[in-house]
Amino acid sequence: MEKKYSLNFIRKKFNELDIINIFTIGYIFIISFCLFYFSKGDIRGVNPDFSLYIEPVNDFAKSNCNFTECLQYFIPDKSATDVKWILNPFYSIFFLIPISIFNSDILFLLQGIALSIFIFLLLKNLLEEFYLNILNQKIISSIILIGFLNYEFIKDTLTSGTMSICFLLILLVIKFRDKFLYATIFLSLAAILRSNFIFMSLSFVFSLLIVKPKKYKSYLYISFISILVYSIYYKLIYFSYPGNVLTWLFKTGFNGSEVIDNFFLERLPPNTEISIWEPNISELISLFIKDFSLLYGVIINYIFKIIQFLNYMHMGFFTDERGIWIQRLSNIINFGIIYLPSFYVLNFSAISILVFKNKILRKFEELIIFWTILYIILHSLILGEARYLIGYHFILITIFLRYLSLISKLFPKKEII
Repeated sequence: MEKKYSLNFIRKKFNELDIINIFTIGYIFIISFCLFYFSKGDIRGVNPDFSLYIEPVNDFAKSNCNFTECLQYFIPDKSATDVKWILNPFYSIFFLIPISIFNSDILFLLQGIALSIFIFLLLKNLLEEFYLNILNQKIISSIILIGFLNYEFIKDTLTSGTMSICFLLILLVIKFRDKFLYATIFLSLAAILRSNFIFMSLSFVFSLLIVKPKKYKSYLYISFISILVYSIYYKLIYFSYPGNVLTWLFKTGFNGSEVIDNFFLERLPPNTEISIWEPNISELISLFIKDFSLLYGVIINYIFKIIQFLNYMHMGFFTDERGIWIQRLSNIINFGIIYLPSFYVLNFSAISILVFKNKILRKFEELIIFWTILYIILHSLILGEARYLIGYHFILITIFLRYLSLISKLFPKKEII
């Protein structure tokens, strides 16, 4: 009887998948094979930050440390004259140690496939919960498919990247949003997983205060707890990151940025090494007053970062170290057809909500619109890269298709006699 029930449950879940969902799952496995084939089995090498995250694990494995002595490999020593940069011990311990023990790229890929499928199922469940009576089922399935077609996302997910795992945790927060303890735990885990979590959290808090949906005070409490957890983790771990927040105003972070880099280097004080420079606000203001072109450069650099955030790769479209040029095509299609138009739509929506009190969309849609816009605007002050849009790109796709659906309803189909 139990076996029959299990089979019926599996059959029911399979029947819930339409052809678009099946294509999405198939796509996950196809890309998995392609990554394995083109990387010649070096799945760990596909993620550019893997070597930095695995370093403390390797150092720990080579040592013969006992108990508290082992902490030196995962927690920076503030008293040291040259503090070692440690990215994220939480991620390294829980997501990389199993791979290190078995030293298997196939196991690492299977972990990424499991992460991808979990995100797919959870995202499908949440979109149907929020949109089943608003959008056609095919549109909901298309949102997921288009999101998975984002190469930065699928690559990060299949290599168990921190942004994708953080996205999964936030999906779990949304799923258990009415269970205070679970939501707080999942959001706190997200806080210690990503150094840029502060931008996610602050933009969400500001959005809650603007929109004020039901139970927004409860969501504020959860957010404040996660910010507190982040602050503690920052004091322990993130302080070791080179430079400070203000130095990122002068950093580019994209290919072909030599002109911009030289622009800043010519105007900053002599022998300034931006990556380790630690200016204060008064010093920056003084520099801007002395040379307004420096402020102009920061503004232009900021605009470039926003554009790159939306998948535009600048000169990166002309370079590909692995020779997989189709991913470049994917980026330019996503940028030109989906993310840039959607970003405009989100901004116009926000203006219409604030100025004209537009009530076309529901409260939760207004919330995710402001959350996404504020996140992109705040994060781009520091760094703008397509991989930091992971998770939020589903919101851009959803709202874009939501408006297309509303527009299509203005033009009812005429029967052909």
